[in-house]
Amino acid sequence: MSRRLPCLAVVLLLLTGCQGPRAEPRTDLPAEPWAVVAEAGGLWVVLGDHTVARYDPATARIDGAPVRLPFTPGAMVGGHGDLWIGGQVDGRRRVTAEGSYPVIRVARVDPRRRAVTAVIALPLRSNGNRLASTPSAVWVTDPAEGALSRIWRVDPATNRPLGRPLRAGEEPLAIEAVDGAVWSANHDDGTLRRMDAATGALQGTVDLGVEPHGMAIAHGAIWVADAHHHAVLRVDPGSGRTVARIPVGFEPGPLAATRSAVWVATPPDPDLAAGSLARIDPAGNRVTATVSVDGQATALAADGDRAWVATIGPNAILPLPT
Repeated sequence: MSRRLPCLAVVLLLLTGCQGPRAEPRTDLPAEPWAVVAEAGGLWVVLGDHTVARYDPATARIDGAPVRLPFTPGAMVGGHGDLWIGGQVDGRRRVTAEGSYPVIRVARVDPRRRAVTAVIALPLRSNGNRLASTPSAVWVTDPAEGALSRIWRVDPATNRPLGRPLRAGEEPLAIEAVDGAVWSANHDDGTLRRMDAATGALQGTVDLGVEPHGMAIAHGAIWVADAHHHAVLRVDPGSGRTVARIPVGFEPGPLAATRSAVWVATPPDPDLAAGSLARIDPAGNRVTATVSVDGQATALAADGDRAWVATIGPNAILPLPT
C-alpha cells in the first residue's frame, strides 16, 4: 500500500488550560517538512524540496548549508553519528515477475560534512517506510500488503543489507528501538512484535485487538494510537496487557514523548480544516491539554523536556509547551 505516515506536528498554538515558558520563535520553512530529528541545540528537518537542513530553534534560522538528497525524502532517524533518510526515486518503478514497485532508497548523510556519503538500494515493495537505529544496524520497514511486509536491516559498517529481510507483522506503520529490543506496530494484523536488536529474532507478539497507526515507547510503556476509536492505548511491554485506554477526542496518528508527557496528533488530512494534538500525562494516564494547529501536523521531535512540531500550510516548526 502506498502510504505516507507522518510522525507528528503543529503550527499556530491555541492552547487550552495549559501555560508554559515563553515559546521560542516560530521557524518558517521553505518547503513541506516531513521528518524532524532533534539534537543538542538544533533540529534536522527533511523537506519536500529534496533537502535536509539544520535549524536553530532559538533563532528560527537555518544553520549552515542544506544537504541535497537524490530522491523525494520521507522518514529519518539519527544513528551511528549520521542521519539516515528513506525516500522514493521519482518517476521510477522496479518491475519484477511479482509486480511493479516503487524504487526506494536510503541516504546516509554526514551532518558534520553536510554531505551524502552513501545511497543504499533495498528491494522494497512499498513506500511509507519507517526507520530505527540500533548499535548494529539501521532498520527499515517495508509496509507492503499483508504477508508481503518485511523489515530490512542495513549494516552501517558496509552500507549493505545485513542478512535476509525479517518477516514483519502485516503492514508495520511504526518501529522503535529501546533497551536491546526493536518493536514494530503492525496495522493490518493489529499486533506489536518484539525483535532482538542484535539478531532480529522474534521474541514475542502482542495482539492489540485494534489497528495501530502510530507508536512511542517511553515511561515504561508502549503508547499506541488507536485511530479508529479516537484513543491512545498504554501497553505494558512485559505482559503485553493494555493497562489504560485514553480518549483523546480525535483520530490519533503518530506519537512522541518527552520526560514529562506523551504527545499525540492527528495525521495530515485534507478534509480537516486544522489538526489537533493532545498532551497525555503518563503519571495519570489522562489528557491534560489540547492544542489546535493552524495547518496539518506532519512530524514531531522530542529532546528531553522539549518537543517541537512541524506543519504544512503553513510550512513551519513550533515548540510545544512543556
